[in-house]
Amino acid sequence: MGSPGREEEPSDRLDGLRELAHLGERGSRAALAGFVFAVLFVIGWVLLAKSPDYDAPADELVAYYTSPSERRISFLAGFYVIPFAGIAFIWYMAALRARIHRAGGLEHQLFSNVQLMSGTLFVAAVFLIAVIELAAARIGESIADQQDVDGLRNVIVVGSSTGQIFALRTGAVFIGISANRASRAGLFPGWFSVASLVLAIALLFVATSWQPVVLIIPIWVVVTSFVVLSHRRNQPSPVEA
Repeated sequence: MGSPGREEEPSDRLDGLRELAHLGERGSRAALAGFVFAVLFVIGWVLLAKSPDYDAPADELVAYYTSPSERRISFLAGFYVIPFAGIAFIWYMAALRARIHRAGGLEHQLFSNVQLMSGTLFVAAVFLIAVIELAAARIGESIADQQDVDGLRNVIVVGSSTGQIFALRTGAVFIGISANRASRAGLFPGWFSVASLVLAIALLFVATSWQPVVLIIPIWVVVTSFVVLSHRRNQPSPVEA
């Protein structure tokens, strides 16, 4: 007659396989959503980069926003690409939070709420950028005089400031708090967590009009997606993360 330990061995092995499969599924969801967000965000940024900046000459603004083909680019970015990037980030954030919780075993209420709120505000900033781009395109349909050009310029200023302040700062907080939680849960390696925290602090205090700086956020998301895919184990004992 086998011992009780041997009788339970097949069941234990089955439970372990189920746990491993579940962990892989969670990691795959976060990674997939992260990749989709990064691709859409970069495409949206490239489309928006085609439009003139707020300090462009008046004739350049008029030429761009009165051109149906150019306005079509703004409508494409504002109606579809940027909003779907925001939606993909929501899925990424939810899957990452679930994976961190499973890896650590316990949820640190304060850190968890900060991560949720910063990610939510980042998504709000992304949608606001889409709204502002659509507003600029709508104004461009009926430009008649210098006053309309000045109004268009003001709208573009708001959009640029939204990206530099709202999106960049909330994205920085999300990066920092996510790295902290994932490190506590053993999901991120130590070097990557430290690098993420340094990056987050830099983004919080950077003051630049260089638009490509916002691309740091989708790059970080892609890297974390690979990290999550490569990590399949939970902490041996529950840890608040």
